Amino acid sequence: MARMRMNRRHGGRSRPMSPASRFFFQRLFPLPFILIGLGVLVFGINSLRLAIASSDWPSVEGVVVSSEVVSSRDSDGNTTYRPNVVYEYEVDGANFVGDRLAFGGSVGTSGGGSARSVVQRYPVGKVIDVHYRPGHPQTAVLEPGLGFAPFFLIGFGFIFFSVGLAAFLFMPRMIAMQEDRSDLSHVDQVSDKASDPKAPPPQSAQTSRRPAPPPSRLDEEEDNPFRDRD
Repeated sequence: MARMRMNRRHGGRSRPMSPASRFFFQRLFPLPFILIGLGVLVFGINSLRLAIASSDWPSVEGVVVSSEVVSSRDSDGNTTYRPNVVYEYEVDGANFVGDRLAFGGSVGTSGGGSARSVVQRYPVGKVIDVHYRPGHPQTAVLEPGLGFAPFFLIGFGFIFFSVGLAAFLFMPRMIAMQEDRSDLSHVDQVSDKASDPKAPPPQSAQTSRRPAPPPSRLDEEEDNPFRDRD
């Protein structure tokens, strides 16, 4: 009875999902999670590999040409701050411009204190050591070695990719189980109605139990054999 009341509260049997909605939730919905997660995961792994290798890279002198705190605001109105340091350096007579502090990028923070400390550490005009990749001098970094950013990217990408892959694999089964549960609830509701003694009988049964109309006067006269006939 409790299950029947619950089904009545939710409107009884739910409508089956249309083929277009089924295709969207089973195949299209997980794709952004898979693609974004995979992209971030690959970028994080590559940043981790370069960060480890950068500890042995050669270095040249460079100079900071720009140093500032950059702010950005998301759709919720939250503001994040990150440092933006641009520097110039020369390798084998060729001039290059870089803006990478560490591999993995600079993680934005809600407070500007961390970003301002980086900007103060690299003021405009300061002579710095720039570590560049052998054979690819356009790839350079100011702070070589491992940092927090590559691990953050790998963890973020792995979570997104796992959620998308799980949805892609198990969403069809979850939708099928939900529809089967709805069908079972509908069958239980019909069974509960049939077994409820207080439930009104079907319309056909009510019609069959309706009392017969009383006999008319003409029928009484025809059925009386002792009535005088004129």
